[in-house]
Amino acid sequence: MSTDPFNKYQDKPSYLLDGESEGASLERIDARIHELSGKSSGRRRLKWMAMAAMILVVLFAGRYGLFGDRSGSELVSSYYEVYPNYQTNITRGIVADAQLADAYQAYDEGAFDLATQAFKAQSILSAVDGLYYAIALQGLSEWETSLQLLYRIRNELPDEYVAAGEWYLVLALVAQERYEEASPILEAIASGKSEFSGKAVDLLNDIQ
Repeated sequence: MSTDPFNKYQDKPSYLLDGESEGASLERIDARIHELSGKSSGRRRLKWMAMAAMILVVLFAGRYGLFGDRSGSELVSSYYEVYPNYQTNITRGIVADAQLADAYQAYDEGAFDLATQAFKAQSILSAVDGLYYAIALQGLSEWETSLQLLYRIRNELPDEYVAAGEWYLVLALVAQERYEEASPILEAIASGKSEFSGKAVDLLNDIQ
């Protein structure tokens, strides 16, 4: 029999507790491994569930605009439409200036760069011509130039063009995120009975 004072530790496996058989020790270790494995698996499941929930929230918010971070120009892009050219549909034979006729033709074709150049070249524009010029400027996202023009002609437009003038003026304001100025004009349009009233209600809700 060995007299080595450390022999009792060397002869006994380190994983055995005092008085514990080797079989019982292995069962205890297996149980602990199973316990830890279950906890780890549970944590992984919770982690993936949380990630999936976050993805759903982001997708839902993006779909329904819950983050509310759309810029003014992005809002306006949903509402801007080219106003029909009633002017030359009615008076094309009366338009004497060929360059002005070219401006309206370019406008009708959506060539706003050419249309704005032709309008700008005119020494005199009527208020209605100015309205179409301003709308063409908006087609090029020249919001401030369009706004200043619309303010100048605002009180000179014939009755049948007043609603259009107010609508495109408010689009120029919203595009520049000047919502406080836009709101009362939108409220007036929304309370009226023009072709823009329904859109005004929606846009007013979007900026509030």
